[in-house]
Amino acid sequence: MDRQIIFFLLLTFNLRAQNLVINGGFEEYKKCPTAISQLEKAKGWKSPSKGTSDYYNSCSQNASINFSKKDGKIKVNPFDGFASAGFGIFVSDQSNRYEFIQSKLARKLEKGKDYCLIFYVFKSPTYYLNHCNFSILLSENKIKLSEWEFYSESQIQKNQFLTYNLNKNDFNWNKVCFFFTSNGNAEFVTIGFDKYLPITESKTKIKNKGDEGVYYYIDEISLTATSDLSQCNCTKESNYTEVVETDIIKGYNEAFYNQIVIKNLVFDVNKSQILEQSFKELKELASYLKNNPNYKIELIGHTDNIGSEEDNIKLSEARAKEVANYLIKEGVEAKRISYKGYGSEQPIKPNTSEENKLENRRVEFKLSKIN
Repeated sequence: MDRQIIFFLLLTFNLRAQNLVINGGFEEYKKCPTAISQLEKAKGWKSPSKGTSDYYNSCSQNASINFSKKDGKIKVNPFDGFASAGFGIFVSDQSNRYEFIQSKLARKLEKGKDYCLIFYVFKSPTYYLNHCNFSILLSENKIKLSEWEFYSESQIQKNQFLTYNLNKNDFNWNKVCFFFTSNGNAEFVTIGFDKYLPITESKTKIKNKGDEGVYYYIDEISLTATSDLSQCNCTKESNYTEVVETDIIKGYNEAFYNQIVIKNLVFDVNKSQILEQSFKELKELASYLKNNPNYKIELIGHTDNIGSEEDNIKLSEARAKEVANYLIKEGVEAKRISYKGYGSEQPIKPNTSEENKLENRRVEFKLSKIN
């Protein structure tokens, strides 16, 4: 075989197999970390917000970050090598605080090409909440978040946003795997949690106020171009989805006969505040009501079966009330709006999976003519 052909084939294979995540194992470092919250000391990594993501390395003299100290009753070592990173969600009455890790890729992704993204995570036993839903944001530019917040709706819509449900809460290293087709020329990858899936209580009892959250160690992140799904060892139909907005409701008149679920309505976990992702749908609903001043609307809130029924009824009513307040703010007369909450009494699917519970957490509406 001609040497030039052999060279071309080898070059093509190497480009496909090259890990585009620089320092995916966190073993290269600018300086040895001396305390937690020092992710930037790992070469190529930083936090895009005020979230204090962590860097662990056996070179450190600090027992909390050199793997010599147990996390709870468990000794956590890196998945491979001598370093790893960590990030979490921390829950409070005011808002949830999200941590992320971000890195510039070795080269830009190519639109229309297939890629395999793999990393390994280990759930910390110290924190008493459960959340195993991860998000990946692939962007052409650096993502910047001013505080501890989640991405804005525009950041999600302008970039490629993938989510993954691990479906495990054991204290071991577990593989997270994506096979996806790039929809742009992203040069940055940001990894964190998925805000739009639930945080639930685990069986571990809370010990300290600061333990109200979820925390994961992360290691061996790889992103490679591939044309063969078997090389990735995960499928597009596995546990992850690309977030695509559901169509706006068009058949409002159906609500005279049946209760209709308000689509694209998203709340923060265990809170009634409506998130920005919901505004487009609610503006459409408000416009419809303003164009039909002889109609009145009843809003009905529902939850899944997590927690006490007393709390669920309060939460479902509070969420229905928030929708009512939004419609009023958009110019719909308050006297045309009523609301109530049923808690978990009227599920549309059995509460036997996270997907079903997500559907059961909803606000419905029905219409009637003003007498």
